[in-house]
Amino acid sequence: AGEYVFQNFFTPVQQVEAVLDEIMNRRGLRSLAVLCPRTSYGEGFTGLFKQAVAKRGGQVVETVYYQTNLTDFTGEIKKLVHLPPGSYRPGLPDSPKAVINFQALFIPDGPERVAMLAPQLAYFDVTGVTLLGTSLWHDQRLVEVAGRYLSGCVFPDAFDPEAKKPAVARFVAEFRKALGKDPNVLD
Repeated sequence: AGEYVFQNFFTPVQQVEAVLDEIMNRRGLRSLAVLCPRTSYGEGFTGLFKQAVAKRGGQVVETVYYQTNLTDFTGEIKKLVHLPPGSYRPGLPDSPKAVINFQALFIPDGPERVAMLAPQLAYFDVTGVTLLGTSLWHDQRLVEVAGRYLSGCVFPDAFDPEAKKPAVARFVAEFRKALGKDPNVLD
């Protein structure tokens, strides 16, 4: 980060930039939404995300906030996809259809709430959009609990020992040889 400053982790700005490089620059997605907790972490990331999206010529078309004590996100998801209040019966012909006017959904929250949110998004037919997160999503428990609902999601991470880049492969091989274990992000 500087001449005498060494970072162990991405800053929030770097995380947002990494996610948007993938989503907007490589995949060409321009219409995005945010489902965000009412916390300094969530609101801070949301502000950075909205600024960076606008700077890249994209648009955040929906932003919905939720309280951190929720386990049922029905009201927030219905607001996000313009479903009327009341009962919802997925798959039935008389059931209203979700209005999904975005290509990707940014959820700047931890693995516990994302694990609750992801299946509920699928229940309300919020599918076919790329889910976006922060480095907090790098958590094995999230994969175990909600992995099938997160297929294709995008989140930043500082290091992947399985990356195919030659420099990473050399580092991992030398690290394993020297220490007999796989390196982690701090290594």
